[in-house]
Amino acid sequence: MVFSGIYPTGESDVATLRSALERLTLNDAALRFEAEVSAALGAGFRCGFLGLLHMEVVQERLRREYEVEVVATAPTVPYRVRLQNGTPVIVDNPVLMPPRHRLLELEELYVTATIQAPQQHLGVLMELCQRRRGDFLDLAIDEQRARLVSAMPLAETTVEFFSELKALTAGYATVDFELEGYRPSDLVKVEILVDTSPVDAFAFIAHRSAAFERSKQLITELKHGLPRQLYPIPLQAVVEGKVIGRADLPPIRKSALGKGFEGSVSAKKRLAERQRASRSRSQGSALTREDIPHEVFRSILGI
Repeated sequence: MVFSGIYPTGESDVATLRSALERLTLNDAALRFEAEVSAALGAGFRCGFLGLLHMEVVQERLRREYEVEVVATAPTVPYRVRLQNGTPVIVDNPVLMPPRHRLLELEELYVTATIQAPQQHLGVLMELCQRRRGDFLDLAIDEQRARLVSAMPLAETTVEFFSELKALTAGYATVDFELEGYRPSDLVKVEILVDTSPVDAFAFIAHRSAAFERSKQLITELKHGLPRQLYPIPLQAVVEGKVIGRADLPPIRKSALGKGFEGSVSAKKRLAERQRASRSRSQGSALTREDIPHEVFRSILGI
C-alpha cells in the first residue's frame, strides 16, 4: 500500500472532499483515508492506495463523478522506526518521522519479486534489480524463459518500476510480489527548504545512497515549476541538518546592481535598498496552495 496527501484546490473545500471520499469507500474497500493538515496546503486527507494506478483512478473519479479537483503529494510507503526505548512506530508520512537522535533503528518494507521474461532479457532484468537495491534469491533458466527471484524494498517498486520493466522487455515480462517483512536500512528524511522555510509537502524519505540524486531531480523540477518572485529564492535539500543540494529560483526582475541597468549610482543604491528591505520582509514566508501550481506536484510524482 502507498500513501499520499490529498488536498482540495481553491475551488473545492474540505467538507466536499470528505463527502466524496466517504462515498468512494462504499464501493472501494481498498481506499482508506484520515484527516491531516499541511502547513503549505492546508487541511486535507492522508489516503492509502493499492498502488499508483489506484491512486490515479481515485483522483480521476473524484474529478469526474464528484467534480472535486484535488492536489496529491508524492506517494510514500510505510516505514517502521524503533525509538530509543524500543517502541516500534509505523510512519507513512515523512513529516511524522521522529528526529534522528530519538531513533534506534529505521526499517523499510521488503517484497519478494518473481520476474519471468524471455531469457534474452535476463541481463537487463538483473541490472534493473541491482538499480532498485534488490538482492538476488533464485534464478532459473529454460530453453525460452528465465525466472528471476529478488528481494527489494517496496519503495523501489512503487514509482516507474512497471513502466521500466515493460520497456526493457518489450512488454513480455510478468512480475509477482509477495510481502516479506521489514529490514533495517540506512534511511534518511530529506527536507526541502524554499526561501529558508521547510515545505512539508515536498519532504520525502529515501535511502542515503539515493538521497542526493533524488534531491537534485526534485530541486530541478521545483526550479522550473515554482512561480518566480521579486528576488532570487534559494531551494535547498537538507538531510540531518546538512545541505546536500541547492538551486536558486531566478527573480522576475533584474538586480538594480546588475549589468545593463541604467541610472545614476545614487538611484541604483536607493533601488537596491528598497529591494533589500522588501526581501527581508517577505523572506522565509511559507508557500500556500495558491503559490504552488498543480503541475509541480504532477511533475515530482515520478521522482
